Amino acid sequence: MSDIYTPEDIEAETRHEMVCPRCFEQGLAPYPAFARDYDDPRQQLIHGTKCPQCDERVPPETVRTMLKPKQFGIGSLSFDLSWLRGSVSRSALKYAAGFFAAIFVFVVIPTVGMAAIDGGGAGFQDGGDTPYDGTQVVSTEGGWNVVDLGDRAGGGDGYIIANETAILCHDGVRELPENPADIASVCTYESPEVGGDRLEAYLSGTEWQFNETDLNISDGGERLSTINYLHGTIVDEDENPYSGGTIVFADDGRTIEADSNGEYELEEHLEAGTYEIYAYTDSASTVPFEIEVDENGRVSVAGNPDSALYVSDEDGTLAQNRLNFIATSQYDIGASGGVEVDVE
Repeated sequence: MSDIYTPEDIEAETRHEMVCPRCFEQGLAPYPAFARDYDDPRQQLIHGTKCPQCDERVPPETVRTMLKPKQFGIGSLSFDLSWLRGSVSRSALKYAAGFFAAIFVFVVIPTVGMAAIDGGGAGFQDGGDTPYDGTQVVSTEGGWNVVDLGDRAGGGDGYIIANETAILCHDGVRELPENPADIASVCTYESPEVGGDRLEAYLSGTEWQFNETDLNISDGGERLSTINYLHGTIVDEDENPYSGGTIVFADDGRTIEADSNGEYELEEHLEAGTYEIYAYTDSASTVPFEIEVDENGRVSVAGNPDSALYVSDEDGTLAQNRLNFIATSQYDIGASGGVEVDVE
């Protein structure tokens, strides 16, 4: 049970910090059926929150009581009204907010405007909700931000979904790394639209599928993909990609060539069934292992082979149908390119 027992004691910014007024468990959840009626993220939080333990909606007035008061500000100037909480009534808070709003309109805005005219613009200023310096919030919904990493994206995709403490990845919620360089590729998205699809699916509790560009669409538009074709990279033990390499289906001898970055992708879905598969390069190889394919083209790995690197969805299939092969030099490469493995 939570150490915080009454909603009146809380000044929360996220549902995770809030407490159910019925069971007193900390950590509430979105209620999309009510949240979708509002465009403002704060109102979505107030009206669209439920307790996952009780599976009941938390009354909006109770959520509003627990919610940290708004901080009003322009540029680097801000006023935090949270110190008034508990000392005055809500009506008095409204009057106070109106008073400060008047100051902003008639004093602060003209002052800031004159400073901009005299000294020119200061450039982009990071918002208070950005998880890292140099990043920008693209959109906000249900307590989550779609964030453009900009120059901090490194070699991966440039967008993440995050709040103050957590990051929403392809396979679920993880702790937000202190350094954006530590963000795994499974937690990044190639565009704000793809990130938005992931967030919408998470908030509504539905299964998420990747957006991909359909090259057969003449206008280059995007469609919601069914399931990605099996794809991935041949890497070494440190997860660095090999240059080139070959994927082999041992049952029928079919092969797929990896490119200069070690990346491969099938051109169609595998038929349902079980396949023995391995990979090799000019200096390393993997031990064969089995994959299983269902009728929808979703792939799962049998057992826990050391030479397979992947992320599992809740149903055990591969996230994005992405499968990396960890090839090492400890296995000999046969004359035909196959792996010579002693089986006891």
